[in-house]
Amino acid sequence: IFTAEQALEAVESKNVELLALGRQILLDHNFINKIQNGKEDDIISKFDPDREDKHDLPPNLWKQFNGGFYPLPRTDGK
Repeated sequence: IFTAEQALEAVESKNVELLALGRQILLDHNFINKIQNGKEDDIISKFDPDREDKHDLPPNLWKQFNGGFYPLPRTDGK
């Protein structure tokens, strides 16, 4: 789940027992607050390897994200 729409769809689904937001929360730790405040358009839902300042990640996690260790949407299409 990387967007507000995906989160809402999962919450409203009768087939979902657990909703995991781990990687999305790492991309944008304000994900839930932005949804609650109607700022869905401000959600960072893709990893941007050219903008280390855009993500509040520790250096080693940044390197893992940038190296493609975790599957997630990226701005560079990798």
